[in-house]
Amino acid sequence: MPLLRDLGDIGRFPYLSGLGFDPEDAGRLAVAAGAAERGGFYVDAATGEARLLDRGDPIPPGVWLAQEEID
Repeated sequence: MPLLRDLGDIGRFPYLSGLGFDPEDAGRLAVAAGAAERGGFYVDAATGEARLLDRGDPIPPGVWLAQEEID
């Protein structure tokens, strides 16, 4: 699973930037890719859009994080 820092600076993701994360801490957030590893809410790092996915559901296009990563 890639980390947010592998995809660029936190400034590329307005929603996460607005949450006040330390850039180094944000860089360690795991980005969901392929299919959801577990069921739950996933959040688009750029827009803050949230979707409820079941385990095995495809991750939508964009940069998505499991809500648990953000909490």
